[in-house]
Amino acid sequence: MSISSPHKAPQKTYRHFSVAPSVATTPVAENTKLDFFYIGKRSGVIDSLIKAFESGYAAENAEQARSMLKRLTIYSSKGPDVIIAEGSLGHNTLFLFHQFISSTKHLNNVPFFVEGSDLTAAELEKFGAEPFADDVISLKGLGTDKLLSKIRFWKRIRQRISAVQVPVREDAPQVRNSPADFSKRTFDIVISALLMVLLSPVFLMIIVALKMQSKGPVFYTSKRAGRGYNISIFTSSGQCMQ
Repeated sequence: MSISSPHKAPQKTYRHFSVAPSVATTPVAENTKLDFFYIGKRSGVIDSLIKAFESGYAAENAEQARSMLKRLTIYSSKGPDVIIAEGSLGHNTLFLFHQFISSTKHLNNVPFFVEGSDLTAAELEKFGAEPFADDVISLKGLGTDKLLSKIRFWKRIRQRISAVQVPVREDAPQVRNSPADFSKRTFDIVISALLMVLLSPVFLMIIVALKMQSKGPVFYTSKRAGRGYNISIFTSSGQCMQ
């Protein structure tokens, strides 16, 4: 089925495919009712996906795919089970498209694959160095079973990630610094500074007494667990003064 504007000449934008369960090849219980969404123009790849899935959609480019997916999310609470895009569309284009699906409800948990069978070594390296897709695959040698296995795997991963992300309650109390907290903090700092000034003669007498008893340092460093936790305190024993 082709969808196009009624006021313009017919032009292919995106297509919806549906295969009856009796016609679909190698039906498996876990594989029924899976929908694919393919972005690209390679008819051979689309044909292979039609054989592997019960139904699916195909768009020629990222812009058309974005428009189609917006409509799907409006009229249905369930998105496709996987989104596969041709790597030839370009790294930057697919990166921006991935940002779109990541920020769209009902799409942010859908596995996103890049079909890279026609990519050069340099292009594959770029997708690997700056990853955003769940996987870069080659449908030519992957096979139906492995593809569906990958989809099930990434759907489980996505569901687990979504489950551990606890949403912030809008009615949760907000921690704010009140004027009373600021006044208390200021009071603590001022009193501590005054005590250090007033007790400085006592500290000086302790330093002199320690220097008379030992030639070692007045302060020694005590290491504590953690990174850079070196705490300096007054020497308190002959063993520490050595």
